[in-house]
Amino acid sequence: MKQIYRLLLLLWCCVSALHAETKVDAIHLLTKDDGMAGETVSRVIMDKYGRAVVATNDGISIYNGKRFTTFKMRRDANMPNFVYDVCIDNQQNIYVATAQGVFEKKVNKASFQLILKEFDRMETLAAHEGKLYLGNTNGFYVYDGKKVKQVAVKSVTTEILANSVRSIKIGEDGNVWFLTRYALNCYYPSSGKVSSYYLVAGMPKRAAMSQFGLLKDKAYIGTKNNGLFVYYFNSKKIRKIPYVSNVITSIQVTSKGDVCVGTDGSGAFLLDGKTGQLKEKFDMNGDKEHRTPCDAVYYYMKDGHGNDWLGFYRFGLAHSYYNQHIFEPYRFGDFTTEKLNVRSFYINKDVKVIGTNKGLYYINETKNIVKHFPAEMLGGAHIITKIYYHLGLFYIATYDGGLKIFDPASLTIRPILNAPEVLSNTTIISLASRNNGDLWIGTAEGLFVLDKAGRIVKKNGGFGGTVTGLYFDKGGNGWVCSEKMAYYSAQKESYDNTVFPKGFFNIQKNVEAIPGKNGRIYFFKQNKIFFTTQDMKLFGQLQLPAELSDKCCYAFLDDRNRSFWLATDNGLFCLDYQMQNFVHLGAGEGLKCQFVNVDGIQVDQDGVVWVATTNGLMRLNSKALDQWLHRKKFNLSLFDIRIGSDLLDFTDENKVNSTKRILLPWNFLSAKLALKVILLNYSHNKDRLYQYCLGDGDKWVTFADGDEVSLSHLFLGMHRLKLRLAGVASSESNIEILVYPSWLAIMEFVIFIVALILLLFWRRYHKDTKVLLEERNEIEGALMEVEQEQQETEQAGLQIPKYTRVKIDEEEFAEIVSRMKAYIEKNRCYIDPNFKMGDLADALGLSSSKLSQVFSLYIKENYYEFINKYRLAEFKRLIEAGEYKRFTLTALSEKCGFKKSNFFSTFRRVEGMTPMEYLKKRNVKL
Repeated sequence: MKQIYRLLLLLWCCVSALHAETKVDAIHLLTKDDGMAGETVSRVIMDKYGRAVVATNDGISIYNGKRFTTFKMRRDANMPNFVYDVCIDNQQNIYVATAQGVFEKKVNKASFQLILKEFDRMETLAAHEGKLYLGNTNGFYVYDGKKVKQVAVKSVTTEILANSVRSIKIGEDGNVWFLTRYALNCYYPSSGKVSSYYLVAGMPKRAAMSQFGLLKDKAYIGTKNNGLFVYYFNSKKIRKIPYVSNVITSIQVTSKGDVCVGTDGSGAFLLDGKTGQLKEKFDMNGDKEHRTPCDAVYYYMKDGHGNDWLGFYRFGLAHSYYNQHIFEPYRFGDFTTEKLNVRSFYINKDVKVIGTNKGLYYINETKNIVKHFPAEMLGGAHIITKIYYHLGLFYIATYDGGLKIFDPASLTIRPILNAPEVLSNTTIISLASRNNGDLWIGTAEGLFVLDKAGRIVKKNGGFGGTVTGLYFDKGGNGWVCSEKMAYYSAQKESYDNTVFPKGFFNIQKNVEAIPGKNGRIYFFKQNKIFFTTQDMKLFGQLQLPAELSDKCCYAFLDDRNRSFWLATDNGLFCLDYQMQNFVHLGAGEGLKCQFVNVDGIQVDQDGVVWVATTNGLMRLNSKALDQWLHRKKFNLSLFDIRIGSDLLDFTDENKVNSTKRILLPWNFLSAKLALKVILLNYSHNKDRLYQYCLGDGDKWVTFADGDEVSLSHLFLGMHRLKLRLAGVASSESNIEILVYPSWLAIMEFVIFIVALILLLFWRRYHKDTKVLLEERNEIEGALMEVEQEQQETEQAGLQIPKYTRVKIDEEEFAEIVSRMKAYIEKNRCYIDPNFKMGDLADALGLSSSKLSQVFSLYIKENYYEFINKYRLAEFKRLIEAGEYKRFTLTALSEKCGFKKSNFFSTFRRVEGMTPMEYLKKRNVKL
């Protein structure tokens, strides 16, 4: 059962390319179902960003390779408006000539506006240096933005339509060329004059000229009924191009001087502008790169990058896919591998041996030999799994025909002599030679060895099953990969699995072995890649980038220069040795079929990478790869830009792509920014990868084509968003994101500031009011105490008369005062608000009456006035000591012995000012 399972697995790996080949269309067809304005396309031009502006039978559509943006311009809402021509001026304003007049879309406007109401129909136009040149059945016109002037043109006939203008083009010198029914005309803007080349004599009778294309010495003239002609300016001769049909719908000259011709009924033609010879033709009978859905091609052009654009009658628009030509199919003489399913190959300078689904090809470029061996000569084998060169012969391993030998000297194929029958029909998977000349053969039936004498022995060594990988070092030691990995010791000439160090990956099943740089050996299976040195002292597993960790690996290569190469279902990846940077290579880079076959990557002696694909043997063009990586050729365009929940319209999106700046409102948190990215080269974008980096760092985030980049929680200020095609520095585009406060945020901020100011004012007012209330209460209390003191004073005053007859003993009173001051200063009794005169008298051993006589007769002030002076002095000391920072005035006064009722009155009476005025005078701020 296990054997059957292994065979089924091997069958899937080997033949998947035959049945799962990725079909890469050569032409991309677009219709109304894709969002285009109409089903008939009359003209296509490219704007400065690289977007296609498409004129249809019912409006304009602008295409970026991923999405159409459509504009309708109708005088009558129920009547479609056919757009005959479209042009763009230097400011990127768009002008269209339609069946309902001339319309203009300013670059900063969201829609088209009718600008020339007096013309119901205009068929062709062109813009140059601020002027618009127009033509219709009535003649040629110049519009300067204010008024329209008709330019008189002479005619050789009196026919009504003789001067009808069919096509207008701007010459390289800035002169304006236009085609009338019988003449090619040149208008000189500097003088306003017209010179005409009358072509009636060289044309068939009644030929109606309708289209033209200019080259330096000639003009290609297309007619509505008699085909294509060439007019030579110097000789004034006319020559007919014979293989182009009669009805010419468009003529465009490419940047390389080729001529694109569209016809109604015979497809499209690409001509060599110098000779007029046919180079390419597009029609319904063409190959897959030139096949069209219909032969009514109303417009055909080839853009500056080589993409073909074809507009059809009722079948929409088609364009070819851009090819970077980084990979090119191998060719030699008339032989090409293009369209061949290449399964395996051998490269050695001028010798190539290529295994395909159509047999084996041998190419010797030096001897000019190309030899094909069909599958019948390989025993009917259609899948060649490996080609191995050993001792002058090529060993051809097949999936369904065993092992064969190709002799390049005799150009013959034969089986191995005296080989077991199993080697004639089993699946051969791996081949490797030892230093002793033995060839080891890994098969679905186990391991065989072919020695130099031609003998074959089976050498399973205790393991069986499919042998998927073989590798031998220079010393003859080998690694054999099957259900488990085995080590063959050259010294012992036997298997020795005890040599594997602890933690080695020898338990991995069915891996393949690939030699690498500096003697390393790589073993890979699906998305796991292991490595080891030959002495197995250094080993481990490569950590693939997160974007590739889930990809199934079909082929792996160390090019021994600077890169790893990895083939997956999503194309080919080139990674640096640090596994940090990678480049994705697919159909747009030349791998037109993105399926790389198993074991399909090799590097030759010159360092050139070769890839076996289902569409040929591809060779890396290193110069093209270097140019692609380091020279910018295409623009990245942003689309589907969303700020918060609002999707930007085309005008705002256009402004972002033009200015490279996005304005993002902030309301304590920035609005969420979401956008998509497209590289405007119109190549296959399936499986394409992009990267973005926010700021000046180098931490790039990878995302797939069509995925959305989402940014949020950005702070106020300027941010830089870097975008690029994954790993391609030349494609990098920088977008400035300015996060600014929204009006709502500004209003909220103003309200917050006003509220904060009001809060501060309220706190200040509350504090001042509290102080005033405290002062008022204290003053009222002081008044009550003053009244009490006055009563005591009055009572003392009543006692004064009784002291008037008392004889004053000056020495005694002085001695009492001295003792009293000494006691007060030592004991600081004044800080006790309840300390009274009677307490002081007791402390001094005096009677209250005696002490009262001292105050009244000697000191001349009452007790409260005397003791409050000490308290005031203490208050000032505490102020100087900075205690006001820790206590309120009331608290300080109480620490000095004052009652809050009499502090303020006493202070004002003694100092002549309030406490607050005193503090202010001394620059003390509470």
